[in-house]
Amino acid sequence: MNRTENMMRLRQQGFSYGRIASLYGISRQRVHQIISGYSKNNHRLQRKNGTYWRLYNAVLDRDEHKCQKCGDDGKLIVHHIDGNDNNNVLNNLITLCNKCHLSLHRPPKTKIYLCMDCGKPLQDKNRKRCWDCFSKSHAKPERNKKIMELIDKGWRYVAIANMFKMKVSAVSMVIHRARQKEKVLVEK
Repeated sequence: MNRTENMMRLRQQGFSYGRIASLYGISRQRVHQIISGYSKNNHRLQRKNGTYWRLYNAVLDRDEHKCQKCGDDGKLIVHHIDGNDNNNVLNNLITLCNKCHLSLHRPPKTKIYLCMDCGKPLQDKNRKRCWDCFSKSHAKPERNKKIMELIDKGWRYVAIANMFKMKVSAVSMVIHRARQKEKVLVEK
């Protein structure tokens, strides 16, 4: 998947231009240009061009100077249905009010946060990695082995947590995962 397709996928998943820009180390404006297909040789109709205004007024007249989504007749905008600003065929243009036009271009309100390593959706927006990727990068096998030895000797979870400066829930998770691994090994 090339960079443009990846940026478009992230945008569809609710990432803002700024967030995508920070992931790629480029400006927010450049991300917008890449996603919209902008190039220096783009032959879009310029607003000062008479053809632009004739087309703009033809679309407004056809749509009776009303938003085709909500019926409002306030500030109206001519929108390209397929998103291609070079496709100026009347069937590709529609009249929208400012509010409806913005709703088409804004990302959905529910944002999806993805793991930066594997791309899986995250439950918590404050995390950057899913639990699997996080545990791989922060695995401490020696500590976990020592915890299991202490459990086998009858130590309490709280005492182990204090000893390793961990939360009791983290100690519980280490023990749970170790027992899961033992279970898998026994079944094989």
